[in-house]
Order: sequence, then C-alpha cells, then structure tokens
Amino acid sequence: MLLKRRRRVKEIELRDAESLGAGTIFLCVAIIAAGSLSSILYMHFTAGLSLASPREILFSHSFIVGFSLSLIAGHMLMAIRTRYIIREVSLINSDLSVLVGSLATGLRTGSDFRASLSRAIPRLSSPVLRHRISMLINLLSQVDLETALQKTCQGLPERAKNVLRTLIPISESGGKSADVAEVVSEFARRLGSFDRIKGDALKPYLYIVLLAIGVFEAGTLFMLYLALALYGGETSLTGQAGLLQPMIPIELTWVYLYYANLTIVFLASLFISKILRASIKYYSGYFVVMCALHFVLLGIVPMYALFF
Repeated sequence: MLLKRRRRVKEIELRDAESLGAGTIFLCVAIIAAGSLSSILYMHFTAGLSLASPREILFSHSFIVGFSLSLIAGHMLMAIRTRYIIREVSLINSDLSVLVGSLATGLRTGSDFRASLSRAIPRLSSPVLRHRISMLINLLSQVDLETALQKTCQGLPERAKNVLRTLIPISESGGKSADVAEVVSEFARRLGSFDRIKGDALKPYLYIVLLAIGVFEAGTLFMLYLALALYGGETSLTGQAGLLQPMIPIELTWVYLYYANLTIVFLASLFISKILRASIKYYSGYFVVMCALHFVLLGIVPMYALFF
C-alpha cells in the first residue's frame, strides 16, 4: 500500500516534467511581496509611523535592501525547481537512445515487444522515464499501444514524446522491427550529440553577457566613487567640500543606477536562459547569482559609503 501511494505521489509530481509549478511561482511572488512590505513597515516604524510617498519608499535604502533580499530569496525557490527540471529533462533525453537501443537488442534476440521494454527499464538512469515505461507496460495489458502512449507521454518533454511515438511503427514493422528501432536509437543519439555541441558553441555568449554586466557594474561603482570624491559634502570620501555642485544628489544617482542595473541583470538572465535553455522561464538560477553580486557591488558597498 505504501509503495502504491509513493508511486501515485511520484506520478502527480511528474505529470508535467517541464512545469515550474503554480505553487513555486506563488511562493516566489509571496516572498517578494512579503519582503517588500516588511521593508515598508520597517521604514514607517523607524520614521515614527509617518506615511511615506511611493517615491520616498522606492528611494529608501531600507526598501532597497528588503526588496533585493526578497528577490533573491523568492527566486531561489524557482532556481531549485529549475535545477531539478533541467536535470530530469537531460536524463530523459539521454536515456531515449538507450531505451530504443535496448528495445532493438531485445527484439533481435527474439523477445516480444513488452518483454524487450521490460528489459530496457533497468538500463535507464532517469526515474521519470523508468516510471513512464513501467506505466506503459502495465497499460498495454488493458489498451492498445497508441492509447497507452497517449497517457504515458503526458507531461514529458517534446523530444521524449516524439521518440516514444515511434514505438508504434516499431511494433508494426514485423521482422524489420529491430532495424527500425536501431535507426530511431541512432537518431536519438545524434540529437543528444547535437545538444552537447550546441551547448559548447553557445557558452561564449554566456561569458560575453557576464563580462558586459561585470564591466557595467564596475564602471557604475567607479562613477559613484568619482562623484563622491569630486562633489564632496558630508558623504565625501575626502571629508572636504567639493568645488562642483551636482545637479542630482549623489544618493539619488545611486538609487537610479541601482534600479537600472537591476533591470539589466533581469533582462540578461532572460537572455541567457533563452540562449542556453531554449526558454526564458528557466531564468531564475542565473538571476539569483547575478542579483546577489549586483546587491553586493552596487548595494552594500555604496550604501556603506553613503550612509555609514
């Protein structure tokens, strides 16, 4: 009974192998909203319960800290889920050639279709695909192969669906079934090789984007340092009043640059995710790393120089 319950739970969790899940997205938004609201309440309490305007809230360093930390914490949940998805999809895609190749070997040795599929299961490294093939074998005793595949393929990656659908012509090829399965296995193997080659070819774009963001962050930090040194005032690094007067207070300049760079970090994470993972919905892992670095370089360091 416990084993059946675990299988049911596993099937519910893996119904859509590439979905981030509504619960994960909701928790991410809830953490960001809670962190931002906590920062606003903290600012009100420290200011003697006086209400602040939206502009004062956005420009408050308390809100910037709370909002940034909540962004990192909220997206960290999505990053964990994304890491799980990428790992599972990679295992499924790499196991497709193994599955069909093992099926071809079983058919060539004289085993029937179901027995050949059963022998292929232990060779699969993906728990998702192992579970789905076991599910397919159980369904074959109740319905035809096409109907069983429709139920089995629900929620699997598109490549896995296409490869599993080739089981229909394989089963209908008679004496040529093993040859057809070998052709499909070779095709799936070449697709995996193409993915690796494509990943290696696109990695330089990741480094270019990271380098560009690093240069932009370092340049912004240098501009703030130079502004403090030139204009002087109470927050001057030299402790002397500058000869020039800034058109915009340095604190506001820092806030503008901080939000501008945060927007660039967000867009860059979407770009990297689209290039390397073929979908922008898997951006959270890149965003967490870049946002944390952004918060340290343009958040903590300038804030310490300006306010402490």
